[in-house]
Amino acid sequence: MKVKLFSLFEFFKTPQPVPPGLYFYQSPPDTEKPLKLFLRVDPNGSSSLVINASVVLHLNPVATEFAYAYLHQLNEEQTLRMVLRKYRIDRETLLQDYRSFLEKLNAILQTEDLDPIEFFGFERATEQDLDNLSAPFRLDCALTYRLPEDSAATYAPVERVKQELSTSEWKSILDKAWNVGIPHVIFTGGEPTLRSDLLELIHHAEQNGQICGLITDGHVFQNSQTLNNFLNAGLDHLMILFDPQKPESWEIIETISPMDIFTAVHLTINEKNVTNLREILARLASIQINGLSLSAISKDYCPQLREASELAAYHGLKLIWDLPVPYSKFNPVRLEEITEELWQGAGKTWLYIEPDGDVLPSQGIPITLGNFFSQSWDEIWQNCQHNVKTKQHQ
Repeated sequence: MKVKLFSLFEFFKTPQPVPPGLYFYQSPPDTEKPLKLFLRVDPNGSSSLVINASVVLHLNPVATEFAYAYLHQLNEEQTLRMVLRKYRIDRETLLQDYRSFLEKLNAILQTEDLDPIEFFGFERATEQDLDNLSAPFRLDCALTYRLPEDSAATYAPVERVKQELSTSEWKSILDKAWNVGIPHVIFTGGEPTLRSDLLELIHHAEQNGQICGLITDGHVFQNSQTLNNFLNAGLDHLMILFDPQKPESWEIIETISPMDIFTAVHLTINEKNVTNLREILARLASIQINGLSLSAISKDYCPQLREASELAAYHGLKLIWDLPVPYSKFNPVRLEEITEELWQGAGKTWLYIEPDGDVLPSQGIPITLGNFFSQSWDEIWQNCQHNVKTKQHQ
């Protein structure tokens, strides 16, 4: 349910944190640079601000006040006065923070190849922050577990899923996610480009206002016009499953790199590439990819995984650790077989949906929390929170 906006009189009458809920702003049609904002405020006072359905800012409580004031078109003095009544902050410090917030917002509106996720005012999310969310920030949607014909079917857990959801069923999931305040969706698999309705689903997410990502082996992007079709549909970021042994894999990355889309590359360390990691990472850096995701084919390569992380830092490559690697030859083992630690955000800041709509805390964690298509969000989220508490007491 959307929360009604307070009038300015009510807003100033009783100083209180921004009420939890969903808030929207859209600039007038004749604006030179159109702006569409979506603000989700959680019970802990933090929030997520989605800008033009392409970037999400995770905000601390004070920055949430700035965003809320911006949506109400309050000027600088009105905003400062409002926040000073709620928080014990030095005025000069608050002024600097407010102007920094506006600079960040303006930079986002003028910059290409943006990282779709930014943090403002958070060093690191605490357990309390994560325990008080009203919904995750992201849904990882495995549209299919089908793989290209040259891949072994044993790579994907096809026995878990007897049928795939239809186009209309996936659209209803996207709508439900948007209505409860989930601003970010990622389409994965299997190989999601095998779904003939993928462009339609991306466009639907874009129409909602959601940030939309895609994880793929990239074979469909050997034709640059195909990539343009995806960009026009509303795709915001890409992760390419990369095989450095194949020349066409390099060609795909080189084709995509100049385009206006944030592109990360996933490299699985295995027996074929482990001796060439230095050369591979140096070449990826020279292509100017936007981010790098790393995994190992088995625990035997964990030392090389750490080495690759250090090499990535040396080359200035942004490391991305929390995106699901589709079931394929690039990731034939589950996460818990490589490391005993579960990602902090699994089942909290993101959820994973299988091709039949079943909800898991994350890829590779076979705990069914409900079905996103057939069950209510309240029931699913209650199951998520129960699962988290059970894990904490084990």
